[in-house]
Amino acid sequence: MGVLEVLGRSPVEVAKEYLARERECGHKPKFARRVKLYRDDSEQIICEVIDGLFDDQTIRSKLKKFAKVAKSQALFKRIVDEVCAPVYATPPVRTVSEAAQSFRRLEREVDLTGTMDMTLRLCDAANHSLIHTYYSPSMRKVRMRILTPDAITVVPHPDDPTEALALLYDKCVYVDGGEQIWHVYWDDRFTFQLNANNELIPLVLGGPLITEHGYRRMPFTWAHRSKRFGGFWDVTTGESRVAAQLTCAVLQVLSLRLLKAQGFKTIAIAADTARLPPGQVLDEESAIVLPEGAVLQSVDLKSDASHYIALSDFTKIDAAANAGLSRARMNQEDAQGSMEEGLLERRAEGIKLMRDVEEDAFDVLKMISQEHDDPERRMPESATVKLDFGEWSVRTDPQKELDIAQQKRNQGLRNFYQDMRRENPELTTDDECQAMIEDNVSINTQVLDILAARNQSQGATPTDPGNTPEQNGALGPMMRDALDVEGEVASVLRAVQ
Repeated sequence: MGVLEVLGRSPVEVAKEYLARERECGHKPKFARRVKLYRDDSEQIICEVIDGLFDDQTIRSKLKKFAKVAKSQALFKRIVDEVCAPVYATPPVRTVSEAAQSFRRLEREVDLTGTMDMTLRLCDAANHSLIHTYYSPSMRKVRMRILTPDAITVVPHPDDPTEALALLYDKCVYVDGGEQIWHVYWDDRFTFQLNANNELIPLVLGGPLITEHGYRRMPFTWAHRSKRFGGFWDVTTGESRVAAQLTCAVLQVLSLRLLKAQGFKTIAIAADTARLPPGQVLDEESAIVLPEGAVLQSVDLKSDASHYIALSDFTKIDAAANAGLSRARMNQEDAQGSMEEGLLERRAEGIKLMRDVEEDAFDVLKMISQEHDDPERRMPESATVKLDFGEWSVRTDPQKELDIAQQKRNQGLRNFYQDMRRENPELTTDDECQAMIEDNVSINTQVLDILAARNQSQGATPTDPGNTPEQNGALGPMMRDALDVEGEVASVLRAVQ
């Protein structure tokens, strides 16, 4: 049921009311900051932090000059990517009960694995993300649009505020040579859009102002980072990660400012300042003119930035540890398996989250596929999906990985197809794995045939190529005699015994 049935109010009035609430004291600015940090767009955020930390306008101006280079501190994005990457490092195997070929076509059309991977990363960064699945008649394709919470307004359900009764997402529109933000409304029954002045505008040129979409549900899939309580949005989880990123950025600003300030020696002049020629520049390339009797001294105030750097390093390691990342992984070192336990736990949490997201997105996808122009891309409503997330290996010795894989196969915990998918993420079905095995065996057989035809050892190397057929033939009598000697030695030994 939609807003009209549950609240007994006009959906248009409710939409305008919640948009007004959002403009007054909403969540969007807080989430927008996180999205910017993940997209490496942090210069303005660093400048705002500097304004909050320093009162003197002169100091602010000097420090802000370094904000552009201080955004190289991408700790927030690094932690998000490290935590989320293992979930889709090996694409999951999606097995559907019906119309498998139709699903494979849609899977490639919407880049399902890539979409889900980015959905997880944005969810981890901003605590929420949303997938809007729709059919584009002009493109003749099904599309999946990922929305972040800084572009969403939610009307919570009165019986459960953690569920969305309706939602509006922001839409960038070019009007009169400029950009405007319009808002598209959806609930279980109606959809419409409001322009920047909160006026109803048809979704399709010449269409109705308000449309009954006719779907059995809203074509959206939510991803929430954690269990929520008390309200729909979680605006605080992960703020420590944001603070760590900004701490490192400010410390780098201070380090750069310190190093620049000490790039030149401080000069002290004892003289009649009225007699000093005006407009002189004091730098490493210019000489200054002093009146007679003036005393010029340099003041050595050298101090390195090691204390800033040490604090920055500690902040990074501490923030990474909070996310389950080891120091070895952050430093790109060879880590033992035991060092990755925290990351493996986070991966397990990500798989639990994305399994529900994948199943819900599949339900929406088969609903939207009914609008497709291509009948071979339409899926029956009775179809179901089964997911198998591939294994992810920690940074260990390759030989150890092979030994562990063999032991798991012996115990029935894995199979050759799973190994192939880990090495070849583009393989998504068992048939593709089998075809690759047949190709590999065929190629290896051809190589063996070539070696056999040339009578060349399989262990030949450029430094030890082995013998030619003529050389092997010449060695025939020697090999025969060697065998006879061995036989004689064996006979002697038996006689002695």
